[in-house]
Amino acid sequence: MRDYLRPNAEENYQKLVELKNVKLHDFVGKYVEHCNPASIFVRTDSAEDAQYIRDKAIENGEEGKLALQGHTVHFDGYYDQARDKDKTRLLLPSNVDLGSSINSMDRDEGLAEIHKYMTNIMERKEAYICFFCLGPTNSRFSIPCVQITDSSY
Repeated sequence: MRDYLRPNAEENYQKLVELKNVKLHDFVGKYVEHCNPASIFVRTDSAEDAQYIRDKAIENGEEGKLALQGHTVHFDGYYDQARDKDKTRLLLPSNVDLGSSINSMDRDEGLAEIHKYMTNIMERKEAYICFFCLGPTNSRFSIPCVQITDSSY
């Protein structure tokens, strides 16, 4: 994993190492190398990390300050409203068919297409590595997840 993190990212590298999860390290390393960001920020639950990302959203123009202290606003463009339903596909294993009403494609083929678009997509940008829990925390229904994005919004 270390090979994929920039030399100036030692603090962020340490945040990942502390998680002691080889699969996570490999996943992050693979996509950091593939997307090729200029820098990396690993967000913890600290107030400082949350504020860093809030400040970046304003600095990058993704959000604007409101008169109410600590509040911001984000606007999407008219043509940037959710997904393009005609081109959105569910990626399925080749042996799974959910019927003609579900827009799907072969998982391997779809992943190859996605990876093609993702090559160097974060060049000259900062990657934010964030951790979330889908569902309730500390529950048998918890699903831990990681997000790698160049959007601070």
